[in-house]
Amino acid sequence: MVASILVHVTHVDDSIHDHQDPFIQFWGMTHDQSLYFLMKSYIASVQDKLKSRAPPLSIKELDNKQIYCVLINCQWHRAKVPKLKLSFSGTLEVFCIDFGDTHSVPLAFVRTVDFPGSEAEHIRNWPPLASKFNLADILAPYGNKSNAQLSLPAMFFVKTHMVNRTWKAVTVGAYDGHQCLRLFDFTNQLFVTTMIECGMAIASKTYNKALKMCKIINEHPANFNPFLGIFPESCDMPNPAKTSLPAFTRNSFEISVQEASPSVVPFKNELIEAANAGQNESKSPLTYAPQRKKFVAQQIISTVAIAPFVKSLTEFWVQLEPDLVSTVAERISKLTGDPDFVSRNDFVASAGKPCLALFASDGCWYRALIEAVNDEFITIYYVDYGNRCVVENSCLQELPPDLIVLPALAFKCCLNGAENFYKDFSEAFQIDLTKLSAFSVKYFNTVNDVLHVRLYASDGVELVQRRLFKFPLMHAVQTLNFSPEQMVSPRAVASYIKSLFEFWVQLEPKTVGAIMGRLDMLALHPEFINQKTFIASVGKPCLAFYQDEDTFFPDDGRWHRAVVEEVNGDTARVYHFDYGYSCTVKMSHLRNLPSEYTKQPAQAFRCCLVGAESMSEEDSDAFMNRFVKRSIFAVKFLKEVDGILHIRLFTLGGVDLFERHYEKPVLPETTELPVEKVFDDEVTGPFAFLVLTPSRHSENGSRLREM
Repeated sequence: MVASILVHVTHVDDSIHDHQDPFIQFWGMTHDQSLYFLMKSYIASVQDKLKSRAPPLSIKELDNKQIYCVLINCQWHRAKVPKLKLSFSGTLEVFCIDFGDTHSVPLAFVRTVDFPGSEAEHIRNWPPLASKFNLADILAPYGNKSNAQLSLPAMFFVKTHMVNRTWKAVTVGAYDGHQCLRLFDFTNQLFVTTMIECGMAIASKTYNKALKMCKIINEHPANFNPFLGIFPESCDMPNPAKTSLPAFTRNSFEISVQEASPSVVPFKNELIEAANAGQNESKSPLTYAPQRKKFVAQQIISTVAIAPFVKSLTEFWVQLEPDLVSTVAERISKLTGDPDFVSRNDFVASAGKPCLALFASDGCWYRALIEAVNDEFITIYYVDYGNRCVVENSCLQELPPDLIVLPALAFKCCLNGAENFYKDFSEAFQIDLTKLSAFSVKYFNTVNDVLHVRLYASDGVELVQRRLFKFPLMHAVQTLNFSPEQMVSPRAVASYIKSLFEFWVQLEPKTVGAIMGRLDMLALHPEFINQKTFIASVGKPCLAFYQDEDTFFPDDGRWHRAVVEEVNGDTARVYHFDYGYSCTVKMSHLRNLPSEYTKQPAQAFRCCLVGAESMSEEDSDAFMNRFVKRSIFAVKFLKEVDGILHIRLFTLGGVDLFERHYEKPVLPETTELPVEKVFDDEVTGPFAFLVLTPSRHSENGSRLREM
């Protein structure tokens, strides 16, 4: 018996329409998908460096043999540049080596990966994860027209039912340098058989040759070497079983093949009926195929989702596969481009009938479902977008069968925890949601046919948290419209540090001191102390009694401006937006933020040090300990990316600290490096871990802390 392998189909080659023979070619991964998730984690770990790097100045700097990272649909992918030539519109054609598809992108979206680090080395040196294959069972078009191309409905069927699914594959030889595979679903149903039974195509004469070749291989298995891997022995590959995956990818990898690869068999009867319906229009209308909602809790069900229609955060619609929606739109566009299409006026409307419906706002046609018929007014639901509309019968047309068998592509969702959102924050986030593109969706459960989900950015940060970081106070927004090369602060301090790619800076530490002084006075009033009317909700500004999760540094006895991030029973997680630090506090340690304290914007700016991507881990730690944690500094602004200031740090005398770090002056062993110390009048509060020497700081309740 011939050995079988698993193939995850990533892309169907549309260029087959340039060939006379209807030979379906596709790209797929033949190895364990853990390698794909490992590569995804490598790219995620360096995306801050990719964002901060300058793109190539011209195509002359590119090499068609080199692997680059390219920003496509807000995500970074490995790609090559086959042709070093810009189009008339100024875009560059890139080939995604891990998926097999081609995109046109601006040169500004291309990044080299020639920086140090094991992750960058893997990105540069790993071979492509996707390989090109031929579908072994060559098909002829329905009607057996010799040397004709496959029909548009047939190609649409292939793209919507083959791609993003894992198949069991058996090799039956090679053609034109690419292996020929027969694809089976997990019930051992041959994909081509289903296609033939649905009337999308018929087996050509060469189908018998494929069967004969398969028989030969069965009889002589020793002559066949299955394509089980693409990595040469010299390639240094990690063991996926021993490599920990990032949290946002691990769950999606642990899904079984049956969960990750739904078969087309459940829709087989509908497909056959749809093919018959195309020949017998008098037959009663079909319904759309049911949506697949058998997801696993905590599973990432999409990384490229968009929300085309939002009524509220508890009722909005998400397209998990927008590329598939685009494929449907292309099919409809070709259909409606026929001059005879608009002239048809024989559509009969009835409740529950699928149809094509005109959307008046853009003049385009979309898949829809008729919900109610009231004389000449018809209520329809756009199944791929989620919105509803009332139209006249003249705005409706018959829907081809191949567009009916595809399920609705818009999923009704509810943001998990949205019932705990502060009203102002909820309204603002709702507006954000309609503008977002290519976000990740984590599934929690299904209630009354509604998916309860959480949404994440491409870097794994929850979108709710990102909104809180950028706009903690709704009516006092931070000023970020600095000019490049502008010195935005002559005396700044770092209030919280995660890394040189993510740290928070107080550009005006004396302003923070003034705010804290006023809050200290407020905290002395008995009415404030006894006030226990605060009701916590996500996004609600508050005053939070500081509680450090490290027991070595207990509460500092002061109240700080904050915003609620999460509510959990009798505790809440809050973000101290004047410092950039989050912690969990008891509900009894929260108070309403007086309105006069909401007029001053957040004082901590999230920053990234330009040039840090070229530093080793040892250099990075040394730079933080020598300068960022130990001194005040001047700040020069270079650019702003998604609310993060990309900056360089200078001494008060104007010397670039990055350059000073690498000067390595020769000093006597007893001589200490000169740094500008921070004292009480510069920064206050439990986050003032920059303070080194003044003993008086420990007397007023402040703490030396290195977070």
